[in-house]
Amino acid sequence: YQHGIAVIGNFLYVVGGQSNYDTKGKTAVDTVFRFDPRYNKWMQVASLNEKRTFFHLSALKGHLYAVGGRNAAGELATVECYNPRMNEWSYVAKMNEPHYGHAGTVYGGLMYISGGITHDTFQKELMCFDPDTDKWTQKAPMTTVRGLHCMCTVGDKLYVIGGNHFRGTS
Repeated sequence: YQHGIAVIGNFLYVVGGQSNYDTKGKTAVDTVFRFDPRYNKWMQVASLNEKRTFFHLSALKGHLYAVGGRNAAGELATVECYNPRMNEWSYVAKMNEPHYGHAGTVYGGLMYISGGITHDTFQKELMCFDPDTDKWTQKAPMTTVRGLHCMCTVGDKLYVIGGNHFRGTS
């Protein structure tokens, strides 16, 4: 449950998540699997440095980025980068605050993260990560708070769809 999935080259990666469904991250896992469709084979690769669920996973410039989430220790602000050539995860610049239940997408060589939940409060911020400078910047916020939503890029626009804020209908 609540794992991340992304593609680099011809490989599909399934990252983190939880072994049993729970909303607090108590069963978060750090495992990472790579699928090779040429041979119809799964292989376990290097584990995350931290167990994480309710996080965002992006493929960007030949690397995977696991952003925020939560685990048994609480909400996470940390960000990990997977280098498939070295088969290792390393930390990059963390977010200013922990987020889980957020969404993300990539555009123009940058990764964008929107909304989510911080300290049990839904957010409307939009953050941008530049892997070349290893820095986060704030962008114009969304018009409403939301978490557990989806985000995608179409052409030169970022779209945020659905989600919830637990104040009635989303």
